[in-house]
Amino acid sequence: MTDKREHTAGLLAALGCFSMWGVMPIYFHLIGPNVSPWEILTQRMVWAAVLLTLFVLISRRHERVMAVLRQPHLLLALLASALLISTNWGVFIWAVSSHHVLQASLGYYINPLLNVVLGLVFFASGCAHYRLPQCFWPRPA
Repeated sequence: MTDKREHTAGLLAALGCFSMWGVMPIYFHLIGPNVSPWEILTQRMVWAAVLLTLFVLISRRHERVMAVLRQPHLLLALLASALLISTNWGVFIWAVSSHHVLQASLGYYINPLLNVVLGLVFFASGCAHYRLPQCFWPRPA
């Protein structure tokens, strides 16, 4: 692919993701009174597993997946990340169906900033102390 086509494809993918992300709270709100947030989360997990299994089988990558699943430390890491992602989505779905969309949106906005601070504190990574404000200011890549 050329740079222009990659740029266009990336832009369209980003617009699609942001559009879906913007419409999702409306969808959860519309079905919220009739369906439990935990049922929505369960449906999401089940259908994601089904689609992922189909993708792995169609792309013939099942040997790679089985190799990862045979390693207990990787399996534990995957289980921990799945639990964290499920908690994240469960709280988001609950927040939207409980009319807390603004609070959930602010949480998603603040989360990356908190991740930078945690990285600075616990891993001493990223910015030097005198350059700390630059960590929070967007800059071109």
